[in-house]
Amino acid sequence: MRRMRKAWGYRSVLAGLAVGLMMTGGSVMAADEATPAAGQAAGQGGAAAPAQVDGLLTIRSRYSVSDSIKRVQEALLAKGLTVFTVIDHQKAAQQHSLEMPAASVIVFGNPKVGTPMMVKSPTLAIDLPSKVLVWEDSQGNVYASMNTAAWMAQRHHLSPEVLAPLAGLEKLIPATLGQ
Repeated sequence: MRRMRKAWGYRSVLAGLAVGLMMTGGSVMAADEATPAAGQAAGQGGAAAPAQVDGLLTIRSRYSVSDSIKRVQEALLAKGLTVFTVIDHQKAAQQHSLEMPAASVIVFGNPKVGTPMMVKSPTLAIDLPSKVLVWEDSQGNVYASMNTAAWMAQRHHLSPEVLAPLAGLEKLIPATLGQ
């Protein structure tokens, strides 16, 4: 019983953080933009440097949300990946009379690549297929976020070599969105 209360306590804190981020338009980027690397990049064309926080790579896009989604999908298809679906969170919220900034998740992968990885570590299936979140903050800045291969390797106790095919996405997505 004590363990359950402790777990619910953590969930309450996490839920509070999530609500806080939604209310501030995801201003978690503010901390990243204050880093020296991000500040230097902001002076070079205004785009923030890719930020890596807790296994999440977040980059600023030069394009609108819809154009960013289209460009990412085209780049993935050109690399032989399958785009399984795009989940439009803003549209889903609107269907329930709720408002939120644009946020869409592109779900993609290649079963020939992902299946052997999941055979080595079945828990990897929680993170595969891969996903890229394209979102807009309250100031209209557009970002793309995705899990890093290194974080997934650590999370699922795999060597980085096993997830090497996923590491290429960490270059493809920024290149596609103008970084």
